[in-house]
Amino acid sequence: MRITFIGGGNMADALIGGLLRKDFPLQDIRVVEISAEARRKLVDKYGVTSVDKPKDAVRANDVVVFAVKPQHLREAAAKSGIADNANLVISIAAGVRLANLSKWLKGHTRLVRAMPNTPAMIGEGVAGLFPFSKAVTREDREQTETILGAVGATVWLTDESQMDAVTAISRHDRAGAGEHGQGRGEGSGHPRDPCRQRTRQGAGRGTGQGIRPGTRCSPRSATC
Repeated sequence: MRITFIGGGNMADALIGGLLRKDFPLQDIRVVEISAEARRKLVDKYGVTSVDKPKDAVRANDVVVFAVKPQHLREAAAKSGIADNANLVISIAAGVRLANLSKWLKGHTRLVRAMPNTPAMIGEGVAGLFPFSKAVTREDREQTETILGAVGATVWLTDESQMDAVTAISRHDRAGAGEHGQGRGEGSGHPRDPCRQRTRQGAGRGTGQGIRPGTRCSPRSATC
């Protein structure tokens, strides 16, 4: 598997670091990032290949991870050159439906939406995952789990609307963990389910290891 990150911000940094700690081959990771400062940071920190334009950066059969801010996803998708379902595409842009991303990629349907939370920054996160269509194969799911699993647990969702709940739970329970020293338990008024429980676990770990409640992975974004 080869991975191309489009966007080299904090969450891309965390994923790259997690993958390398799990012995993923450095030569199979590259990053497209328009900021020269961000490119230098990644090159100095990890030694990854980093370029400023997507042209020729995305190779056949690469897994492409869109790690840009939500407001920049449409432009990044349009410039990516991805088409014809040749690549598995993973988006970690919060709040952007896969139907929109598919449209911006000219009908591409081999898409997975991922919602990692802030504790992913220290490898203790939880990511909700949702496949857009049956074009996402078992191998695609396994590759998605490898990438997002590099920074914590993964949970596959059955409906994209559940992704909004993952986002809300992650933020709500991080705040609760900061106030009370742990995620909320019984009596919170929320039904128990594996995704909620894992999100709480990640939130609790994050606040216990120097991540402040309400921290976001990138300035002015809601990537986490």
